[in-house]
Amino acid sequence: MLLGERFEVKRERGMTGASAAPRLEFDFDQLTRTLGTAYTGVAREPEFVLEGWMLGPLDSPVTGLRAVVNGDSTVARRKQLRPDVMRLFPERQDALHSGFKITLNLRGGWNRISLQIKNAEGKWDEFCQCRVKLSRLWRVH
Repeated sequence: MLLGERFEVKRERGMTGASAAPRLEFDFDQLTRTLGTAYTGVAREPEFVLEGWMLGPLDSPVTGLRAVVNGDSTVARRKQLRPDVMRLFPERQDALHSGFKITLNLRGGWNRISLQIKNAEGKWDEFCQCRVKLSRLWRVH
C-alpha cells in the first residue's frame, strides 16, 4: 500500500505535557490535527492502518502501545524505522525505531479511537483520542 493511496494525508506534530502525565511526542501519517489536539481522518475501507511515531519520556519508558476502537483493543507493531524522526530528534537514541503501525477494523460513520501507552508498571494510559470516518458508501469505492 502506498501512503496516501487510501487516506487523506497531512502531517502534524502533537505533544502531551500535562503536569500529571509524562510528556510524549507523536505524529500520525494519516490523520489531520484540528481544533488544538483533536486528530481526525477519513478512511476509504474498513481496514484502517494507522501509522506514525511516538517518543516516550526519557524517565518513564513506554512498554506498549495500543488502540481501542469500538470496544476492541489492538496492540501496535512498534519499533518501526523512522529516519525522518531521527532527523527531527538527533539527540534521542530511540528516535530511529520510534515508528508504529496498528491495523484497525472500522465501522461505517465516525469511529472514536483511543490511543494508549503501557507504562513501566503495566498500566495503560490514554494519550490521544482520534476520530476516523468511514463512509457508509465505502463498498462503492
